[in-house]
Amino acid sequence: MFPFVYKFKRTITTDKTPKNVIDSIRDSLMEKKVQNILYTDKTVYFNEGFLRARSNYDYLAMIDKGEFIYDEESKVLTYKVKLW
Repeated sequence: MFPFVYKFKRTITTDKTPKNVIDSIRDSLMEKKVQNILYTDKTVYFNEGFLRARSNYDYLAMIDKGEFIYDEESKVLTYKVKLW
């Protein structure tokens, strides 16, 4: 039954460079105090490992792993998360 893996795609409608997109994702994760963030020019990956003590309203509270990939040509950001 557990874990659940979800995959989402979102089109970036504003004129952003891959660096802008990746930096925004990384900064957002850092603000939420997500641990073990790895990133390249087009990818952000994080691995929390264990459940973190966060607010019940925090959407990251149950995420174990996450991966964001930005395709510059199609301007599509794909992200996959694994929840406990």
